[in-house]
Amino acid sequence: MIGIEVMQMTLVWSFRNRVTELEASVTSAHKTCGDQIDFLLVDANSSLETIQSVQLLRQRIPTRNIRVVESFRRTTLVQAWNLGLMLSTSPFIIFASSDTYFKAPGWANAFRDNFTTGAHYVLIENHALFAISRTLTERIGWFDEAFGNGPHFDPDFMIRSTEAGVNPMVSENKGWYSHGDDPKVTALRLNTEVPDRLPMNTFQNEEIFKSKWSSKWMGWKDSIHRGELHLPHPPTNIRDVIRLRPEVNWHPSFSSAIPRLPNSTPGS
Repeated sequence: MIGIEVMQMTLVWSFRNRVTELEASVTSAHKTCGDQIDFLLVDANSSLETIQSVQLLRQRIPTRNIRVVESFRRTTLVQAWNLGLMLSTSPFIIFASSDTYFKAPGWANAFRDNFTTGAHYVLIENHALFAISRTLTERIGWFDEAFGNGPHFDPDFMIRSTEAGVNPMVSENKGWYSHGDDPKVTALRLNTEVPDRLPMNTFQNEEIFKSKWSSKWMGWKDSIHRGELHLPHPPTNIRDVIRLRPEVNWHPSFSSAIPRLPNSTPGS
């Protein structure tokens, strides 16, 4: 069993511009966690000005191991998460939204406490701040890159974990962080695309989700067309769905440039 004091974790952010929010998130995380957490910032094709600002931020926190990964192309959030997994050397990987603001110590210990007792998948309230063990991807595969920019790829990952017998642990957010849009911004994102934000008004991911899982979930399309802000959440447990097609566990797209051994097959 890994001791709480020596458990190494990596905190991964994916970002596309929105540098003010990102800097606040990184700085607040640094102030509220211990030394045993490395930071990995994965760019999703931000502007040169954003990259320069992030590199300066890295220099302002010299006591923290911070790596910045500059992207050579426009990537989806799913691809950025997979790249963070590929480049992290820690046994446990934390993912944070770029506008997550860490308000008080405790969140890091919540992850440590759960992982020390054998958990492999831990959310603090929701996927704005969650973590997985590296061994989980060995059991269920990577985040599914068939999903494009938009929602529903995280419930897909949760379903796959429960399918493998791994039940995500959900911890209460005891004032440790804040996250979320102004209701006006949420309404705007449901009706149009907002620069540098995940689109919520696209139904491509909804169609992909429904092609993998049969359930009672009706999707968001009708709710959005009716102007509703509180949308029905997709199922997150294998008990609530029926798998419609096998999982295709291809290597993440960023590994496509890595030479394969002769006769190797995708996912091997």
